[in-house]
Amino acid sequence: MNPRTQRDCPDCDSTLDRRNFIKAVGGAALATAAAPVMLGGRIVQAAPTPQSTAETAVGRFYQSLSAEQKQVIAFPFDH
Repeated sequence: MNPRTQRDCPDCDSTLDRRNFIKAVGGAALATAAAPVMLGGRIVQAAPTPQSTAETAVGRFYQSLSAEQKQVIAFPFDH
């Protein structure tokens, strides 16, 4: 094509082609997958405390049950 007749298209002129896109996405996926190994398992979450919202809600629910309801719903510890 003659350079004089070539038109510039701002939509087609992109620095991010398919190859660069795959490199970027692949690198991000690899970094995400390797992060726990590279950090040595130092990412931990705190265990729930007795004051946690879920723990207090379950406790209030259990206290609101009658003895008959507890027998139907709750299982023994060694179930």
